[in-house]
Amino acid sequence: MTHQKIRFVIHGVWVILFTGLWLTGCKSQATPEPVSTVSATETAVSSPTPRPTISPTLPPTVPPTNTPTYIPIFETADCRFTFTVDADIQCGYLIVPEDRANPGRTIRLHVAIVSSKSSDPAPDPVVYLNGGPGIHTLIATDYFVTLFDDILAQRDLILFDQRGTGYSEPALDCPETTEAVFAHIESDLDSAEEHANYVAALTACHDRLTAAGINLSAYNSAAGAADLHELRHALGYETWNLLGISYGTRLALTAMRDFGSTGTIRSVILDSVAPPQADFLAEGGINVDHAFNLLFARCTADEACNNAYPNLETRFYALVDKLNDEPTPVVVTDRVSRTTYRVPFDGNDLIDIAFNMMYIPSQISTLPRMLSRLEQNGKGELTNLLTERLQRAETTSVGMRYSVQCSEEVPFNDPAAFEENQAALPAQLADFTEIALENDAANCDAWQVEPADPMENEPVISSIPTLILTGDYDPITPPTFAQETAEYLSHDYYFEFEGQSHSILSSSSCGMELVIPFLNRPDTPPDDSCLEHQFFGFVTQ
Repeated sequence: MTHQKIRFVIHGVWVILFTGLWLTGCKSQATPEPVSTVSATETAVSSPTPRPTISPTLPPTVPPTNTPTYIPIFETADCRFTFTVDADIQCGYLIVPEDRANPGRTIRLHVAIVSSKSSDPAPDPVVYLNGGPGIHTLIATDYFVTLFDDILAQRDLILFDQRGTGYSEPALDCPETTEAVFAHIESDLDSAEEHANYVAALTACHDRLTAAGINLSAYNSAAGAADLHELRHALGYETWNLLGISYGTRLALTAMRDFGSTGTIRSVILDSVAPPQADFLAEGGINVDHAFNLLFARCTADEACNNAYPNLETRFYALVDKLNDEPTPVVVTDRVSRTTYRVPFDGNDLIDIAFNMMYIPSQISTLPRMLSRLEQNGKGELTNLLTERLQRAETTSVGMRYSVQCSEEVPFNDPAAFEENQAALPAQLADFTEIALENDAANCDAWQVEPADPMENEPVISSIPTLILTGDYDPITPPTFAQETAEYLSHDYYFEFEGQSHSILSSSSCGMELVIPFLNRPDTPPDDSCLEHQFFGFVTQ
């Protein structure tokens, strides 16, 4: 059977691994009972540090012998983004080598220092590490300043566009792929034909960027961790705290591995953990299956949900089969151009949209209703969801995503484990993940980056105080990944949120109630009583 391309996943489910926090920023409720483990070791203690160096940092006349052959420089500059929040924000660029092994060509990372509202702030700021990989950060400064308001009450907040993304230079944007998606969005091409067009566009992007002298293999987690270390030094902070969400947790873990011994990382917050040792390709299908099954089971156990939507699992996969046999047209609007498209929507598209709804608790609660309405050809909710998904390419530097995924994930995929896991999946979900894996391989063949050092596939061992937050509905960075991470951390506090999903801090106020006391005293388990007051339910009307 041939299927329509999974249009809204941008040609590869497990390549769009980690959604940025601000894209999933919907308020919701939950009913968690925490699974908490606490192990204690001596914590790092910060010493007083001055405010960041806002004036340019210049290289000394004679570099110290224990430093690289280059000196990272921070140059003040106007903020390239607009913001409306009432905040003291100063901007600039961190200038570092593109490739530290060959420090000739330099790149510029756009950075925003948001000053604390306190007249006597703590000396150690929080630096936020966004997801993706490739998600833009500074375009959403208003969102992050609001979200992290409690942090700003006590500390400075550092926001920046990671190398290859957003307002940093160069940004590995691929307008060619966006154009390819829109060019064929109304077509009835089968999966192979449509993806061939996408790969051709991705190849054109690769060729354009490399012709400009960009080394695509230099954009990865290890380089990003080194950027972090040099940014802290250039800004004049002695220590700071890392806060990573989704892919940002992998970046934080890499920094813990490579620079933890320097004593400059005071504490780490990992929300929705993506550990280096996880095989996202082999385990992607079973993680989605687990999230779906949890939804089906909870709806069945909920009297109101079960009465409104009985036999939800059976009906879901029957609808997938029906739509794969007879795709239904859905009208979607591009909010940028105001162009309206009539898009064929098939069963694989339904799995994809359900998968993406599982990221957000407020959408999880409406998923059974959306499926029930779609059975009756009611497409209002679906139209809104697809319109929202259509905008996400505008906030992602696609090339950065492929540089990371094609060097750090795809080369370490275990085909035997993938096949074993496939055998345990419903046939419809197995078909969906098979298409995604094939697309990932083709994408990486086009992107042509070097495989990462095998070290990038190993767990990170650290004694840095670490707060771990995970949601049991998370379909992409599930609690098992967080647990596997905690096994190698000797000073971790682990909290699993029932009824929550990806990006705890964007969906549960309890997350921040754990973060603030942890930042104040990383050596002390935070009070988790807020977890007793969460609520989660289903919308049945």
